[in-house]
Order: sequence, then structure tokens, then C-alpha cells
Amino acid sequence: MSSLRYENKVNVGAAIAVVLIGIFFAVISWQVNPEADDTVGPRFAPLFLAGLTIFLGFLLGLSAWFDNDYLKGLDDIKEDLFGFHDADLTRVAWVVGVGSLHIILFQALGYFLATLLVFPVILYAFGNRDWLTALWMSVLASIIYQYIFMGLMGLNDPVGELVDASSFTGWFTGY
Repeated sequence: MSSLRYENKVNVGAAIAVVLIGIFFAVISWQVNPEADDTVGPRFAPLFLAGLTIFLGFLLGLSAWFDNDYLKGLDDIKEDLFGFHDADLTRVAWVVGVGSLHIILFQALGYFLATLLVFPVILYAFGNRDWLTALWMSVLASIIYQYIFMGLMGLNDPVGELVDASSFTGWFTGY
């Protein structure tokens, strides 16, 4: 790997991350109860997308590994133009942390309440410092997401292990 150009090393690293994320989603998707013996059931789409993510990550890695000399003759390109030189790693850490928090809260409180609580935090991570705006946007977004996913699309909304908000969310989802 030491013979790879810097930008190719970054792309190989990104490919590894994409494959790992795809594997994580595949494991989570496999836990969806198929509820039927049909070939195309509720776990088909998530598993398909997870598999596609893994495949595309693998292709990205192969491309970066074997297409190492497409910039041959352009050795004056600076390494600081690639990778995380200008990345806001604090914001990336916030997004990963808030995403993890959403997963934990989803298990405990259900989708609606988890989204309601996490949305203001992600808005804060992206620079919104007006808590009143974050509050009303959180309520509006949570209601809209709940309506689209559970009301219109009819997705299963499992109750949280600690709180069952389905009696409240039922009035705008129709369930």
C-alpha cells in the first residue's frame, strides 16, 4: 500500500469504511422479521441496499487500488488537497454521535420521540443556535417523518421499550 498515491490511499480508506457500514446495515437488516416466506418481504429492500453499499464500496476500493497512475506526471499535486485537510472532524463526530444516540433512543422511546429529541441536537451540530427554531423544526419534522414513513408508507413503527407513543402518533398517521 505504500506505493499508492496519497489520494488513492484516502479512497481505499473510504472504500473500507463504506464496506464496513454496508456490513453493519446488512446485519441490522437481517434482524428484520420477514413475517412471510415470500421472496420479497420487509427485509428485502434494506438487505438489497446494504448489499449494494458493500458492492459499491468494494468497487471504489478496487478502482483506487488499481487505478493508481491516472495522474501520472502530475506529481506537483499537493497532498493537502486530498483527504481530511479541510474537513470539519468535530462536525463529523457530532453526526456519528447523534446518529448513535438516535439508534439508542429509537430502541427505548420509539421512532417519533427519538427523532423529536435528536433533531435539535443535530441542528445544533450544524450551527443552529436558536433553540426556539430548533424546537419548532423538531416538532414539525418529527410529525412529517412519522406521517410519511408510518402513515403513507405503512412502515412498522415498533413501540419503544420504555415508552409507547403510538396512541399519540396515531392521530396523524391514521393508525
